[in-house]
Amino acid sequence: QIVFMPNAEWFAPEYMPADLVDTFLAPTESCAALLAECGFGSCTRYVPHPVDTTRFAFRERSRAELFVHFRGWGGYRERKGTGIVLRAARRCPEVHFAIRCQTPPRSAARAQIDVFGPTDTPEEQYTLGDVAIQPSRWEGVGLSILEAMACGLPTIVPDAPPMNEYPADAELLIPATGHPVMLGRPWTAWEMNCAALVETIRRLHGENIAELSRRARARMELRSWERLRPELMSALGVLSHHEDTKKS
Repeated sequence: QIVFMPNAEWFAPEYMPADLVDTFLAPTESCAALLAECGFGSCTRYVPHPVDTTRFAFRERSRAELFVHFRGWGGYRERKGTGIVLRAARRCPEVHFAIRCQTPPRSAARAQIDVFGPTDTPEEQYTLGDVAIQPSRWEGVGLSILEAMACGLPTIVPDAPPMNEYPADAELLIPATGHPVMLGRPWTAWEMNCAALVETIRRLHGENIAELSRRARARMELRSWERLRPELMSALGVLSHHEDTKKS
């Protein structure tokens, strides 16, 4: 059988002959909702995107001193929202900020942000910082959010899908305003409210965040490969070795 996991913002149902796909695999709740709107609800399975909780190991963060943004290369149309982090940093000169990236933003120096280059392995980058700020304008899944949380970083995100499906604490959701954008289909780009972000940063700065750190990790343990393996195997129509042995 054919199982298809679409990248929601590029999914064009008019070019998707329904008879070519047996099961649509939705990695986020918002992707599942989109597929239902497109008429594929009856053949859609929602299985949360897994996180390798062994590779992305937990380290408890105790106090919110360093706020870090994982930019990567910035994303198509700067979708990682680095500009919001820079604006917030300029308003919070008393707070220490850092950016981990492949391509540094041009105005980072003016915002007094430490910029660090890429690491040899993905998991190394999350040893940096106490609180992550990921103001993504849109995401298919948002692996940097999931990985940061798995490593124990309380992660601030826009209160917009799918980013708002992940944090364990509502205080880490920042109001955002939607604007239409054309990707593979008409889509919504979300702009995080900078004033609300600054307020949250100042509220957390210097505070004990150990409980937030533990809850971030606990949230991601619900998405471990080990926990989600049966659901994924079922969606793929594959029997586990244990199930196959029982049947035979």
